[in-house]
Amino acid sequence: MWLGNHEDWATTASYTAWGVYNWVSVYSLHYHIFEIETPPLLPKPWDSSSASCPGIDSTTTTTTTTTTTTTTTAAAALHAQVMSASSDMWIIFGDVLRRFYGPQDDDLSLLQHEPPPSLLRFAEETYHRLLRWASALPLQLARAEENSHNVVMMQ
Repeated sequence: MWLGNHEDWATTASYTAWGVYNWVSVYSLHYHIFEIETPPLLPKPWDSSSASCPGIDSTTTTTTTTTTTTTTTAAAALHAQVMSASSDMWIIFGDVLRRFYGPQDDDLSLLQHEPPPSLLRFAEETYHRLLRWASALPLQLARAEENSHNVVMMQ
């Protein structure tokens, strides 16, 4: 992979690349501009860290050191899942940004009267993609009282 397959560097690069992509997507949606065309080529954090993280459902032992390590590993795995799920969501919204704020579609003033059939088809396809994305989310990312803000913000 990258830098001689050094796992820490690859994970750091993955978080950085996808974090920037997600943030630029939020920025673009907020300011109605199309700033980023292609998602990162690096694997998403969950894809790159799933081999090194045993997962969220790790068993907890009674010793303090092992419990702390397991809790830290579970938190890191959850964070990687949240990052990857939000990255998948922003890939979907990237198509929306491209469609409405990209350079090829500067004639949106025509939409004031009646949207063309292709726009309706695009909206339906995007809606179905978002429904598939939401239904594929793991149970750990479902809305719950104890969830952290990064899980709640996706919902």
